[in-house]
Amino acid sequence: MLDTQAPSLYVLVSYVPKRAQERGAVGEFLSEHWGDLVTVVGFALTIFLLWRSKSAAEAARGAAQTATDQLRRNLTLTDVTTATGMIDQVMGLQRQGLWDVVLDKLAALKRLLIRIREQNPGFTEEQLKVMQKVVNQVSQLRGKVEKLLADTEQEADVVKWNRILDAQLDRLEAIAVAVRLSRGDRP
Repeated sequence: MLDTQAPSLYVLVSYVPKRAQERGAVGEFLSEHWGDLVTVVGFALTIFLLWRSKSAAEAARGAAQTATDQLRRNLTLTDVTTATGMIDQVMGLQRQGLWDVVLDKLAALKRLLIRIREQNPGFTEEQLKVMQKVVNQVSQLRGKVEKLLADTEQEADVVKWNRILDAQLDRLEAIAVAVRLSRGDRP
């Protein structure tokens, strides 16, 4: 049994249709269909809120992609800078004639260059070709150093080899500048 003295949800809900009936045809319509109207308004509000949350999710997805791209460019720049430092080290080691160390450094440099090339889908076709040329030059130089270590009578052409490496430095620096510019850095 309902307690008529205490306000209840039933009393509050039944109040709307009774008040609406006092107002004529519109009131009668509202008294008969007020639940339908509330359902339609609730449904419209739900659709609106879903649309807003979808827009927010798309904005968040876009922001996450932008952050990922920026991080990828930063890592690429770090790796290219590391590679140029390694080339400088190799050039110094060649002048000193430390061929075992040169061979190890060239192997590590080649792996780093391949990683840079493969992990950067944002590279242009030209940048990919440049990276491949650098990898090829490092591989060829590594082969020459291996032959030098195998044949002790062979002499190293350090000047020529360092010129080759210096050209690779220029190529990598051009890629580093392009990556900096894509990050929004100034030239």
